[in-house]
Amino acid sequence: TGSGDAPGVDIAVSSANETVSETVTVDTPASFEVALSALPESVTAGAPLSGAAVVTNTGGTAGTQSVTVTAGGEVVTEAQVTLGPGENDSVAFDYTTTPADTPALTVTASSSTGTATETVAVTEQALFGVSLAGVPASVTVGETLSVGVTVKNTGGAEATQQVSLAV
Repeated sequence: TGSGDAPGVDIAVSSANETVSETVTVDTPASFEVALSALPESVTAGAPLSGAAVVTNTGGTAGTQSVTVTAGGEVVTEAQVTLGPGENDSVAFDYTTTPADTPALTVTASSSTGTATETVAVTEQALFGVSLAGVPASVTVGETLSVGVTVKNTGGAEATQQVSLAV
């Protein structure tokens, strides 16, 4: 049979006196389509990235296939998935992003018969550095202590952070 024979083929045999025919059902093989789900549009480097590969058997028979999820070319998870016709299942995954993933991370989920790819923006972290300036070596009791404080964001992302000065 061929792919064009689904959903069935007719078979007939004839003699001079009689014809007998039957229809044989031709099922399409298991075919696992893959989609990515629950991925954010962006994440900050160093933060976890969680999502799921949703696998659906669009074929006419049950089957088992290996589903692999990669992030930046690194295998994040791999699972054997068994599905009947029309069934679906999810393969969850977690990946911790790194500064090397900036500016974008490619996430791919694949089976032997389907692939899905999405790109997640990875932004740099805000890195707050602090320094003191003009700190006297000593003060006399009752004098005002004045110091300078510098806060500088040396990271690549805009952010707000609470800074405290303790005396």
